[in-house]
Amino acid sequence: MKVVQQLAKEFFGPFFGALAWAAFNHQGDIKQSFTLFGGTFFFISWLTGQFFRVKKQTATEGSLHAIRNDVQGLLNELKAKTEDLAGQITGGESFAYIFNPLIVGSEARIMISHDGKYPLFDVSAGVADVRELDEKIKTIGHVEAFLAARVRVPLIEVLLPGMTKITDAKLNLGPSGEKSFIAHIKARNGLVIQRMRFVRIDGTWRYATVVHKAGEQDPCYKFTDSGFPVNKDGAVNWSSFEAK
Repeated sequence: MKVVQQLAKEFFGPFFGALAWAAFNHQGDIKQSFTLFGGTFFFISWLTGQFFRVKKQTATEGSLHAIRNDVQGLLNELKAKTEDLAGQITGGESFAYIFNPLIVGSEARIMISHDGKYPLFDVSAGVADVRELDEKIKTIGHVEAFLAARVRVPLIEVLLPGMTKITDAKLNLGPSGEKSFIAHIKARNGLVIQRMRFVRIDGTWRYATVVHKAGEQDPCYKFTDSGFPVNKDGAVNWSSFEAK
């Protein structure tokens, strides 16, 4: 029944169009009028057929484009949710670093801070005096020297976003007026390397630090105390033990 209705719909226009054209050009010859009607009917049918074909093709292409956009949207949403799930498990782009140490006398208590969107798991850190480390490297390898010179920070199983954990680990600043340290901080999502410098000015310790994710040149975090000595470009001189 639907087929008959569709045929009637498509041939309704050509039939009456051809009939009107044949009647308009009728000159008394019935045979000639039928011939004119038949040719006109098939010509108009062909034109309307092309019209419906193009219309259907355009609608199909529009539907396919909409489907493609919907699928792409679903894929993007799935990718975002997958990355979010992975971030919740591994830590994503989050990282941990040593926050401005709490200095009492000649000791600086280590505090581990979180930066980023996702929680960090199995956070551990080792901090070594750079001068002591350089001395040990002369006699043993780099890895062994760091392990021998480091102050070990107790393992933090979970570090939530915005959280700062005060640890029992302390850095000995000693009687000198300057100290430099390097820290390796590991979590489930990778390693960050942090450099720290302490300079005593008028009896008060000033502090500067810079943090890099392993393999990246641009720092992910940096801080310089007000009054900390900097070079003529306004930057901390990390390559020298002496503040200049």
